[in-house]
Amino acid sequence: MKLFKFKDLTCESNFPHLFQIVEGNKIWCAAADKLNDDQEFHFSIDYTPTNNTEKLLSQMIGKLGKSQYPPELVAKYAIQENRIEDNVKPQLSNMISACRNSIGVTSFSSVGTGNELWQEYGGKGNGAVVEFEIPDELIGYRFHIVEYKKVKKFHVDLFLRSQISSDYSFFENVLCTKTLKWKSEQEIRFLGRTPNVNITLDTTVKSLTIGNKVSDCHKNKLISVCEQKGISINLK
Repeated sequence: MKLFKFKDLTCESNFPHLFQIVEGNKIWCAAADKLNDDQEFHFSIDYTPTNNTEKLLSQMIGKLGKSQYPPELVAKYAIQENRIEDNVKPQLSNMISACRNSIGVTSFSSVGTGNELWQEYGGKGNGAVVEFEIPDELIGYRFHIVEYKKVKKFHVDLFLRSQISSDYSFFENVLCTKTLKWKSEQEIRFLGRTPNVNITLDTTVKSLTIGNKVSDCHKNKLISVCEQKGISINLK
């Protein structure tokens, strides 16, 4: 599958980031709360109980080991009195904090053309697009196709399963779901276990498209390294 990474070179400090992608196959993996969408962790929970909710809630309470009452009774009471949220909300808050500090995100697009993407992420021509190709089997493992929905809402069972398993599967869903306003980006996200680090991708750069407003100095450096690496060069 082809992936594309737009880089805006309007800010001079962005050039080393692009250069290291092309030269060293290294890319920055940012903390989840440093992304351009300030609504990344804004979502709602559907607390409507299913046939599985009571059992899942009981298992989560039992795993936490903080209740003075049997987990089964606490869960049953929560279901009967419509108080599931009271038991879940503190753990949800804790997991958001953990996610902010433990998950790194790198954003790609499945499309490498389009004026809107060039305007927003390609420096309006003073930027570049890097093309990668990854094996299809990596999709759904480390690389995740973002799903676009009208409302960013998840069922409580999904969160409870994630808590019981002590994994980040719930927040993988959160981070790979965005509202419809972002749909044109056709985003694919790499999710790593460490934020704010450079990662080496298990793939190579296939091509580089250089915008028509990139300075001659930067353009010549990019062309030189692409020729050394056997990377196809396109001039926009």
